[in-house]
Amino acid sequence: MDKYRDMLNMPRPVSKKHPPMPVADRAAQFSPFAALRGYGDAVAAAAMPRVARRHPAEDREQEIAAALALLAENGAGAAVVVTYFVPNPPGSNTGTYTTARGTLAAVDHTGNQLVISAPHTLFIPFGDIWAIKTPLLHRPKGE
Repeated sequence: MDKYRDMLNMPRPVSKKHPPMPVADRAAQFSPFAALRGYGDAVAAAAMPRVARRHPAEDREQEIAAALALLAENGAGAAVVVTYFVPNPPGSNTGTYTTARGTLAAVDHTGNQLVISAPHTLFIPFGDIWAIKTPLLHRPKGE
């Protein structure tokens, strides 16, 4: 260690030919490199436990239809919690059940989907809905 002590307090060498690289460009050299775009998402999707799509009983279908009708009538801006099926891969009968919490933006009967504003906008097909919870369902009639 003693033989390098004289270098410890020396100034950093600066090239006379090449200007110093900006700090932002230097940081870019060390950013992560993804050789396969989307590979991480594909691995995460494959690792998620998948279940078979459940088909709701007739009484549950009626509850969902009644909740959708109530929300379509006077639910814009209401808080909602929706449990729904997300097929993985898309279009299959296996996937996961997910719960989304947010504010009802619309009940789109043309597109047969529920539109929820959460951290981002979600479009949930009516056929994928397993359960809907909202304070509107428990409000006495006439309020």
